[in-house]
Formats: sequence, structure tokens, C-alpha cells
Amino acid sequence: MRSSQTYLTREIGNSCTSPQHLARRSGGESPWLVCPNSLFQTPHRMRCQIMCAQIHTTSSWEDNNSSWNYAKALDLLKKNPPEQRIDFQLPYSRYMKLVESWSRFKVEANILEDPKYPRLSYNPVEQIATVVTIQRALHEMAAVEFGFLITLLVREYLGNHKPDEKRRILTSGSTTRTGTHGKYAKSSNEPDGSFMYADKDHGRVLQLVTEVGFSEHYAALLRDKDMWIQGHDLKAVVLICVKESPRFEKPKAAYEIKNLDVELATMRESNTVMQRNMEGEIYGPIEYHGHRWFGKFSDAFLEVWRADRKDPIRTWLIKDGRLYDPLPMTIGLKISDFFTEDGWAAANIPDSDVRFVTGEYVHILLEGRLATAEERFAEFCKSTVGGDGQE
Repeated sequence: MRSSQTYLTREIGNSCTSPQHLARRSGGESPWLVCPNSLFQTPHRMRCQIMCAQIHTTSSWEDNNSSWNYAKALDLLKKNPPEQRIDFQLPYSRYMKLVESWSRFKVEANILEDPKYPRLSYNPVEQIATVVTIQRALHEMAAVEFGFLITLLVREYLGNHKPDEKRRILTSGSTTRTGTHGKYAKSSNEPDGSFMYADKDHGRVLQLVTEVGFSEHYAALLRDKDMWIQGHDLKAVVLICVKESPRFEKPKAAYEIKNLDVELATMRESNTVMQRNMEGEIYGPIEYHGHRWFGKFSDAFLEVWRADRKDPIRTWLIKDGRLYDPLPMTIGLKISDFFTEDGWAAANIPDSDVRFVTGEYVHILLEGRLATAEERFAEFCKSTVGGDGQE
């Protein structure tokens, strides 16, 4: 044991990069004799040697891990497989290199400058780079239809109180935004949906964003929420969270499909009939050809997180595979949430909860669920048969 310790110390002693060592080495002294981490010095300096070894080892591991994460993230961006959200630990300098490499690849591959997917974002506080690949119908419909319904209902209220303000409430899809405040100043993120107020002096001012995700990504959605509220000074963030259990897995063997269009129509009809015949609004799995193309729709809920509140307002839509009863008529948003402070003062109208058609929104989620199952089935058939799925 003693000899192995001596070997380790001599290796570190001759390669130590501590400030003291480098300073003395620059003066021409022997690193073996003067290094503060040498085995043949005081017990205090022996402890320094051990700490130095730990620092060297940790730094090397972090560098290797960073390089691996960089390569993995770039590969994921290039391949863009469906339904992926993966977080990678990366220092900001390595993230900027990733952005540069991804931009160069898009030019070389003649990819549109701003495709919706894949998305690349960065959280400077956690030093996490996030890649979100192409999403399915459920994700897209949850975001787009929520924006449409909320905008419609806010404008409906304004039509009865201040018609001229209706045109100032705008909704938008995915647009990359960089942080502007404090520790999130270097952040970069792209919401699934956003609401803006058209201010006559300051243009379109971001007021509120929505983020959609599956339950296994809930912790990541919370990080996104913090980035939006603290980095963009937003009033509120809406999280839309769904749970599929178990998550989808591809079949092990290929199918013999003669006509994909006919198969898709048969699939939709069989699952629509099955859903119609269910009792108690139980949202079980979607199966076809003996395989599960969408698991049980276990949960779906909305969360409104506000800058001035510690806890969210959660609205259940589906819980434990059943329609939540009773469905509420509001979700925690106010009309004033869609205005700037000056804009709201100038409007001079009473505030109110935003009414929400939760029953209609659940129907949209169920349609997105079925469309997602169909997309998975069609993509699998095309990947195994080739072309358009026709034999």
C-alpha cells in the first residue's frame, strides 16, 4: 500500500498544476522538491496533495463527460428521432460550440434556418442544454388548441368590456427567446406557445407562455418555468402535463401491410367504437394488430405558476385514467395577465377569471391521443415496408 501511495504522489507531484507549483516551476525550481503537494513535506501539505489529486480527477471526468454530452446532443439534433426530450450537462462555452456546430450542419444539409424541431435550449443556472425532437399530434394539439381557446375567451370578455383591446391580445407558437434578467441572462428557450400584448409604445410584449410535456419530464418543465418567470419577468407560466402509461414501444417484428390508408381508417374506426362503448369515461390503451400504440391515458392536468405565488394552481382534467369530475370552469388565469401594467391601467376595466372550456379541451386531448397512435403506427409501417407503406 505504501509503495502505491508513493507512486501516485510522484506522478501527481511531477504533473501538478496548482498555482503554487506553477509559480515556483516558472522560477526554475524542481517541481519534485518544492511542490506543496509533495509526499515528503508536512502532513498539511500531504492533505493538499490528496485534494489536488481529487481536483485533477474530477476535472478530467467533467471534461470527458462534457465531450460525451456534446457529441450525444449533436447526434440527437442531426437524427431528430420522434418524441425525445433529453437534458445534457454542458458548460456555456461548450453549449455555444454546439450551437455553432448545429448551425453549420443545417447549412450543409440545406435545412431551414428555423425548423420547429429539433429545438435546442440552454439553462445557464443548471448548465443544462436541452434537445427536444419532433413531437407527435398530442403535444402539438395540446399547445396550439390551448392558445386558440384562451385567446378566443379573453377576446370574448374584452368584447363586452373594451372592444378596442381585443386586437392587442396576440398568440404565437414556437419562437426562440433569450433571457434578459439576472442569472438567466444567457438562457435560450423556445416555448410551446406564448401570449403577447401589442403595446402602442413598446410593440409586442411577451406576457405568458405555455409548456407541454409528458409526466416523466415534469422536473424539466419546472426548470423551464423558472427560466421564463425569472429570466423574462413574466407574470405567469402554464404547464400542460399528460401521462401515458406505459410509454410506447415499437413492435419487435414488421407487419404485412397492403394499403396503409385502409389500415389507418380501420384502426381509427375500431378504436372510436371501443372508446364509445366504454363505461365511466375510462381512457384505456389504443391497440391495433395486437400491439399497443398508445398506453392508458392516465393523467392530464394544467398548472398555472405565478411570479407572486410559491405554489401553482393545478387543474385536473384526467386522473387515474378517468375524466375528472367535476371539471372546473376556470384554471387560475386572469384577464389582466394578458396586459402590460400600463396597458391594464389604461384599459380601466374590471378584472376577472378567464373562463375555460375544460370539457372541449379534454376532447381535443383525446383526439390528439388517437392521432398520435395513428402517427406511430404509420411511421412504423413505413420504416419496415419502405416508401408509403404499400407493398
